[in-house]
Amino acid sequence: MTIWLVGMMGSGKSTIGRLLASALQQEWIDMDFQIEQVAGKSIPEIFQEEGEPAFRKLEKSVALSISKSSAVISTGGGVVKSKENQNIMKENGLVIYLESSAEGLLKRLKGEMAHRPLLRGDNPQETLAQLLNERQPMYLSAAHLVVDVENRTPDQIVAEIMGKLE
Repeated sequence: MTIWLVGMMGSGKSTIGRLLASALQQEWIDMDFQIEQVAGKSIPEIFQEEGEPAFRKLEKSVALSISKSSAVISTGGGVVKSKENQNIMKENGLVIYLESSAEGLLKRLKGEMAHRPLLRGDNPQETLAQLLNERQPMYLSAAHLVVDVENRTPDQIVAEIMGKLE
């Protein structure tokens, strides 16, 4: 089974993805890493040199190429911005939205701002809240399952997901 983890940056997609894949004895795929491999450069470099539209095009191509994998896939935070990506994920597996508040996300992202091109600016908290507000309906529309990650350990989150998969 393919499981797609969606949610904002800082929601724990990579951490939960690794743990869930291990618990399910499945492969774990980090979509951002795959995009970097295809592009031959980091995501911040893609954004800086080619812009967000070029990144989103690469993202869709990678989503399509891994959509038939029997794996746990940690997506990038903006994957749901494309209706095509939402459809690729929904039609090829189970989509789980890791939900958190902007405050909770910001706590987890402390010290990582340099690696987050969309949060570079004067007010990362406001930017994060705006992004969450914009993307929340897309996450909910794409998701088969919503899991609240606020103030919970990765193990607690994985246990909840495993319980819902049985």
